[in-house]
Amino acid sequence: MMSARPASADTSPVAQSEPPSAAPTPSTSSAAEGSLHLGWWLDGSMTGAAVAALGLATLIPVDNSSTWKTQLLPVDDLLEGRYSANAGRLSDIILGIDVAVPVALFAGRGLDCESGKRVFVYGETLLVALALDATIKPLVSRPRPYTYSNDPAVTDFAKSQGNDAHLSFYSRHANTTFAASVAGAYLFAQSSTDTNARAAVWGVELAMASATSDLRTRAGMHFYSDVLVGALIGSSLGLVIPYLHGGPKVHLSKMEWLAIVLGPLAGIALGELLPASGP
Repeated sequence: MMSARPASADTSPVAQSEPPSAAPTPSTSSAAEGSLHLGWWLDGSMTGAAVAALGLATLIPVDNSSTWKTQLLPVDDLLEGRYSANAGRLSDIILGIDVAVPVALFAGRGLDCESGKRVFVYGETLLVALALDATIKPLVSRPRPYTYSNDPAVTDFAKSQGNDAHLSFYSRHANTTFAASVAGAYLFAQSSTDTNARAAVWGVELAMASATSDLRTRAGMHFYSDVLVGALIGSSLGLVIPYLHGGPKVHLSKMEWLAIVLGPLAGIALGELLPASGP
């Protein structure tokens, strides 16, 4: 009686091999979401409009023959006649530092394509902020606080400034520093997961912006309403323009929110404490 032969395993290459699974490929969509988007339509129109506005703003006549009898805010009256060249110089120095810090931070993270995009968006934000400010100033033609002074030396200074003595609204320094602070900190937050470093950038940048704005009022260059409006417009542009370019979502930590709140308060205190009195 023949015994049944056990079935042997099928060792043929066809039966033994399995279809190779597709190797995982990196998600192009996630890579695109993590990158800033530059486009001819958005950036070309925004940059072109800003450059055109800067040119056209020089053609707007400035009313340099009258003073305002009523200021925008009651507290503005406290600044009429104030002037300090020292405070003005300090505000210029802090503005320069505030604008330069984000560029240094972007470069410090490597000179690659993404760093270049961040620098471009940052510069574009400042350009738009400058163009908007340059257009509104001559349209409003608000006299600066020092034009209300009865001091002969300050009066002579006001006359020497020509049209610039009537370009108080709104503050270019406040507009520029807050646009630089918010845009710079936002773009840095997109490129870093270190929430402590991000909080430090938010706090320091906003503190310098507030100190600059406070010093402009001490210098007699602007009223409180000038720097308040400048800070609001600059902050809005500093957030909206980078946001329009996409990139990683920014989720602020509690430490960052604390820095955003305390930074401006510290800046105002710094602006008041700096020795900037006198001519």
